[in-house]
Amino acid sequence: MRYLFLILFVLFANSIPLIADSKGGRQIANYEIEGFRLGDSLLDTYSEREIKMNRQDWYKDAGVYTVSTFDRGELGFQFLYKINDKKYILQGIDLVETMSYSKCKKKMKVEKINLREFFPNAKEKSSGPLKHWADTSNKSTSLSITFTLKSNDVVVLQCIDWSSNVDWSDNYRISVWEKNANQWLNNL
Repeated sequence: MRYLFLILFVLFANSIPLIADSKGGRQIANYEIEGFRLGDSLLDTYSEREIKMNRQDWYKDAGVYTVSTFDRGELGFQFLYKINDKKYILQGIDLVETMSYSKCKKKMKVEKINLREFFPNAKEKSSGPLKHWADTSNKSTSLSITFTLKSNDVVVLQCIDWSSNVDWSDNYRISVWEKNANQWLNNL
């Protein structure tokens, strides 16, 4: 009987994939995007040479974080980590998938439901469509939904409808940022 109880306990304990924080919400570190989680080391997937070869200098004047970008088939990844971190611990993850704006809005609607279930205590804010800052013609738009956790970590869903004035394709994006990285990005 003791062994049966032990087996049932182990099976039950392993079936709980998420850990609640002290306020009853889900921790951002438990949220996974294509196998990546905040707090993971980029070295678990890529070599230091690959990370450095794919490093972008988008924020070189800001001096705290940097980004390495990788493609996996149709998916593009942007990984944010601290500049001097030799372990390349993920502070932010962006997944970018090329798709039409109408298809993106449908995908966003489904993912919004999933995020509401995953982070039931998160504060949700929708914005847009807004003019996208990266298009100087002001003809590109973005639609976004931001989920802010009690820890101030964030998950952002975004659809971007690029105008013909830029050389980019319409896309769906999901971003996960640790609170300090999010504050830093918002202050750029």
